[in-house]
Amino acid sequence: MKKIALFTLLTFSTLFAAEQSADDIDGYKIFKRDCKQCHVEMMSKSETMTALKAGKLLAPPMVEVSKRIQQIIQVNLDNEEARNFIHISFIKAYLKQPDIFTSLCQPHAKEKFGVMPAQTQLTDAEAEAVADWILYRYEDVAF
Repeated sequence: MKKIALFTLLTFSTLFAAEQSADDIDGYKIFKRDCKQCHVEMMSKSETMTALKAGKLLAPPMVEVSKRIQQIIQVNLDNEEARNFIHISFIKAYLKQPDIFTSLCQPHAKEKFGVMPAQTQLTDAEAEAVADWILYRYEDVAF
C-alpha cells in the first residue's frame, strides 16, 4: 500500500512540476533558441532595407514584426491589459499555425519571405512567453 501511495505521489508531483506557466519561462531564451535563426532581434528601418536589397534577411526583423502587429491589430479599448491580451493571443496562434491570410507582413515581404514554418515544437507556455517578449521588448522602440 505504501508503494502505491508513494508511486501516486511521485507521479503527480512530476506532472505538476513539468507544467510551467509563461511567467516561469524566459521568452528571450525561446526567441534565441527558436526564432533567431531567421529573425534579427534589432535592426533599424534603413538597415532592414539595405539588408533586404542585399538578400541578407531570411525573415523580417522582430522589431518590425512587433510594430506591425501593434499597427494592424487595432483594439479600441481603454484597458491596456485587454489590448495586450489580444496581441499576445494573435502571436501565439500565428506561431502554431501561420498562414498567408493571417500574415501581417507587407505584400513585398510576403512575396520575399513567404509564410514562416509552424513552430509546433513550442509548448503553449513557451509560445505565450515568446509572444509576451515580442510585444513588450519593442514597446518603446521606433522602427
